[in-house]
Amino acid sequence: MKLLPKISLILISGIGSALLVAGILDFYYTRAAWERSISSQQVELGTKVMDEIDSFLYERYLDIQAIGEDSIFEKLAEGGQVASSELKDHISDIATFSGPWDTLFLINVDGVIIASTLDEKVGNMIEEEPNNYEIFKRLNASKNEVLYTDLVISDDTGKPVVIFAVSVRDRHASGQPVVGVVTGGLAWQAVQDILQNIETDTELNLYTKDGKLIATNQESPENLLVIEEEVLPLIQNALKEGYPITNVGTDIEDIYEEELRAVVPSSGHLGYKGNDWVLLAEEPVESVFAPAREQATRAALLLIFGFLVALGATMLFFSRLVISNITLLMTAAKAISGGDLSQRVNIQSNDEIGELTEAFNHMASRLQEYYGVLEQKVKERTVETEGARKQLEVVNLEMQKKLKEMERMNDFMVGRELRMKELKKENEELKKKIASGNSSG
Repeated sequence: MKLLPKISLILISGIGSALLVAGILDFYYTRAAWERSISSQQVELGTKVMDEIDSFLYERYLDIQAIGEDSIFEKLAEGGQVASSELKDHISDIATFSGPWDTLFLINVDGVIIASTLDEKVGNMIEEEPNNYEIFKRLNASKNEVLYTDLVISDDTGKPVVIFAVSVRDRHASGQPVVGVVTGGLAWQAVQDILQNIETDTELNLYTKDGKLIATNQESPENLLVIEEEVLPLIQNALKEGYPITNVGTDIEDIYEEELRAVVPSSGHLGYKGNDWVLLAEEPVESVFAPAREQATRAALLLIFGFLVALGATMLFFSRLVISNITLLMTAAKAISGGDLSQRVNIQSNDEIGELTEAFNHMASRLQEYYGVLEQKVKERTVETEGARKQLEVVNLEMQKKLKEMERMNDFMVGRELRMKELKKENEELKKKIASGNSSG
């Protein structure tokens, strides 16, 4: 693989990894910032809605106080008489211009219902209305002027109500003794309407302290007035802390979906001290962080585009200022390896390439110098070798002559020796003949 592709691969791998890490960090930092922003908005929205509900209930608190001070109700509680048509119109006006009330009861100190929005209840004992009777007893046993219940189901209409109760006093008698009690069941739909009229995509759910869902901005909720055990820890924690808290948790209805939550406890309003209700603002994490993902994606695309532009510019710069110089050096090195020691490279640079070029040219000059010296020595050695060869030839000729002479003398000596052996043999035979002749004579 060529140097440029190698460097490109290294740069792509390194910068690509850096971009990946940068993209991940950007996403998580953006997500964290977005989470803080959305959580802050949820807390702000939840606090605003909770304050609106508390303010609304405080107004009903004032309404029931005003009803308790009503002169006609005071007269009736003292045992006075009021025309039935006048009383009916009066109660209708009160129910219309305050509340809205699901039911109203005026009860004397003996527990008899002496006026009501429900004509059929007049003359009955309040004991027949368990929820109203409970608050009637509590009010008589306490020193409070106004009391209210948590959300209960009306004994008469079967609808959710919050019952407010106020003492009716004889303001003309000494010490203003209590002569009766007014109870009003606040129509809960009015509170539900507050949530329904909030323009937001955030799911808003109002819970009692024991986790019962009592109001929501969702259409046709199936779990209304049902206790949801899953939210109890959140509610208890928010009530314990006394201020809004936020977290990311699993959707109550879909365990595979996470939601960003803000839990805002009720703080009451002036005389209305609240019922320890909690408003839960929820948004799916998927939709909450969609802008963060889009922003991270845009940032990643911009980073990739910038990376590609920077990579292209870097490769062009590197190719022109580095690779081209390396190519010149490589071409010169190939020429030198082919025997052309006159090759030199002309690169003007103050960096490592320049130093390499200077070293290369110095090496080429030294190689050329050494080669010249070597050639001269080879020539001299060739001349010396030629002289030695000629001397060797002369010596060789002389040795060949001497060798032939020695061979000739050797042949002579060998022939002489053979002749001596023959003469010796003939002499022995002659001696034998002489000896044999002497013996026979």
